[in-house]
Amino acid sequence: GQGWKATQLAMRRRVKPFVCTTTLKAPSAFFNTSHKDFMEQAISKYCGYFWAGHFLYLGRCPANTVHMHYALQVIVNREGLFQLRRDEVSIECGGVIVGFGSPHQLLSPGNAHSWIHLLIDHESDVAKAIAKRHLGEGDFKVLDGALLKRLRACIEVPGNFLGSCRQAGNVYDKLVAELGG
Repeated sequence: GQGWKATQLAMRRRVKPFVCTTTLKAPSAFFNTSHKDFMEQAISKYCGYFWAGHFLYLGRCPANTVHMHYALQVIVNREGLFQLRRDEVSIECGGVIVGFGSPHQLLSPGNAHSWIHLLIDHESDVAKAIAKRHLGEGDFKVLDGALLKRLRACIEVPGNFLGSCRQAGNVYDKLVAELGG
């Protein structure tokens, strides 16, 4: 309907994100707690930060089936390796860039709770620059070596709670800069 069209138009903007919202899993768990208790609990939760055409998710990889996105996706496991399934092939990696419209499935080890998922509207200038630099004519690239190490270092705090949308924006800027977007 009209809501879908409005969302698609908003996602096609080629402007730098400047407004974001934050979500925490199970916010009711934080009522009636001290600030210290809130912070200690929040760093183990899963957080999402939204901008027009951009989404930064920090947390455990949710169970999923083969799927694809209307976005360029960058995935980094901050703690180790994971399995990426494409067609009948499964590869182990610490990070990957997945082009839009590319079917894939992420298989997470049971103890991996700190992932970076960055989704960027594939029609944005940032996504196009990242895709041109890293994907070329392909639809995915395994991230490893020095680049993977630098991407993991873009978040300097333990856990998944960044504290504010401004801090999430700073992480976004660091990730995009490392990827050449």
